[in-house]
Amino acid sequence: MVATDAGYRDARTGDRLADGLRALTAHGKPAAVTESGCTTYRGAADVGGRGDAVIVWDDHARPVRFTSPVARDEQEQATYLCELIDILDDSAIDAAFVNTFARYDLPHSGTDDDRDFDRASFGVVKVLDGGRTGIAYPGLPWEPKAAFYALAQYGRSSIPTSSGSAAGSGGRATAVRDGAHPTA
Repeated sequence: MVATDAGYRDARTGDRLADGLRALTAHGKPAAVTESGCTTYRGAADVGGRGDAVIVWDDHARPVRFTSPVARDEQEQATYLCELIDILDDSAIDAAFVNTFARYDLPHSGTDDDRDFDRASFGVVKVLDGGRTGIAYPGLPWEPKAAFYALAQYGRSSIPTSSGSAAGSGGRATAVRDGAHPTA
């Protein structure tokens, strides 16, 4: 198996990513992308795997503050992942992993925008601060983001039907629009 954690597209590498992935599969061995994704703020797609660089960390690796103002944008993360999945599909990669499900060290604050460190998280769910639990999955300390629902939609559309073809969008990823989150 050939694997890479370089499954990020950003403004500098976007035009070369597909060629690099095709080269990874040219060996004739199974190929995997072990990390891909972006964080949850406007402009995060342009920095790809460096999206958490907007955080200042303390000596104990805890977030202190943002380096500059960032606006929460769950749709940017969802769209980025869907576009990346399409690129991965076209490249013949055998397996790909999204970075990551949850970042417990970067909680979402529903009341203090300066402490909403989830904006710098690659997680497809936002970890809730202060012992809060979610609504979509009661009792769990997180709530799905738009990317969670987009990935679920892609997964459902990729399940083969009895006729052998994929259901839904023909395997193409489609982003959830305007906050309309289907039941996952």
